[in-house]
Amino acid sequence: MSRTKRQKSRKPRFSIVRPTKSFEPVGTAAPRVEVPAPTPNASTVFEEEVRLQAYLKWEAAGRPPGDGADFWIAAERELRGA
Repeated sequence: MSRTKRQKSRKPRFSIVRPTKSFEPVGTAAPRVEVPAPTPNASTVFEEEVRLQAYLKWEAAGRPPGDGADFWIAAERELRGA
C-alpha cells in the first residue's frame, strides 16, 4: 500500500461546523423575566415552625448526638397543643 492511500483513508468521517455569525446581535441583552417567589402554604409554615422549635430544644439540651427525632416530636406536640 502506498503512503497516499493510507493518508486518504484516515480522513475524519465528520466535519465540525462553526457558525459564522452570532445568533444574538451584539449589545442586546435577553429580556428579564421575573419569577414570583412561591407562596408558602400552611404545611410548609408549620414545618418551619417545628424545625425551629426542635432546633432550639436540641440546642438547649446541649446538642446531643443522634437524629433529633425526639426533639422534633416534642416540638410538634407543643405547637399542636397536645
